[in-house]
Amino acid sequence: MILPEIKNFDIDHFCLPFPGGKGLFILFNLIYLKRFTDGVFHVTGHDHYAVLALPKKQTILTIHDLIFLKTYKGWKRALLRWFLLDLPVKRCMYITTVSEKTKLEILSCVKCDPAKILVMPNPVMQLGVNDTTKIISRNPVLLFIGSTSNKNLQNLIPALHGLKIHLRIIGFLKLPEVELLHKFGIVYSCDHELSDYELQLEYTKADCLVFPSTYEGFGLPIIEAFQHGLMVITSNIPPMSDIAQDAAILVDPSSIISIRNAVLKLINDPQQATDLREKGFALVGKYDVKSIAEQYQQLYDKVATSIL
Repeated sequence: MILPEIKNFDIDHFCLPFPGGKGLFILFNLIYLKRFTDGVFHVTGHDHYAVLALPKKQTILTIHDLIFLKTYKGWKRALLRWFLLDLPVKRCMYITTVSEKTKLEILSCVKCDPAKILVMPNPVMQLGVNDTTKIISRNPVLLFIGSTSNKNLQNLIPALHGLKIHLRIIGFLKLPEVELLHKFGIVYSCDHELSDYELQLEYTKADCLVFPSTYEGFGLPIIEAFQHGLMVITSNIPPMSDIAQDAAILVDPSSIISIRNAVLKLINDPQQATDLREKGFALVGKYDVKSIAEQYQQLYDKVATSIL
């Protein structure tokens, strides 16, 4: 999204030739990357190990989140931490990350100069939507985005029991989640693998974004919901609370009662949407594509100058 806004560099964008995290594929990818020696390099995907094959003083690494450390335990977690975090952090000139929360997580795991880590939030394309006339319907459509366990569908479903809502889920549903939806009698629909355009349409059809996640590196759906004039219910933990500030209803993601009370507040007091909407619109400007591209432009210039 930001590449067209970077003016001073001829940027080549490419993906690693061998997908996945298998041992031989990782080795082949590192061999492939060794050919690159000139220029400024920016690794933006989750394959952090790619920086190991690139010149340190010319390389920037973006770390979106550390959720991969929460996926495994024991020796697997230790190996992942060493190969995808410890070594890459040492083998790059700068690190960018999308929130103060993720920066603090990195510093808690790896000994590193804090000045090496720069917080640059994810950009949001300015669509000029700003729907100031949106009214909460009597049977509101609650938009839920994601399918991983940290998105917290397991606590949201029982919180909605008996409420007159429609839960619109964007993501793959597992069998236990389907069974839970039926157990609590939730009216819902589900879709997945939507295009960017189709996802934007989902925002226009919804009344509220419910985003009670237990872990995020950033929380882009919050900003996208604000942009479309939606009410937002999200978690009272960073980075969601940092992004939403006072423009959303904040809940304890571990408490079914807290989530339920927030939805009841939405249903029983729709006027609050008007009060929060303007606050949400005001926050969107912080994530303008051109503004964030300029931050990256300055970083690229700094690295390029240092290697002359």
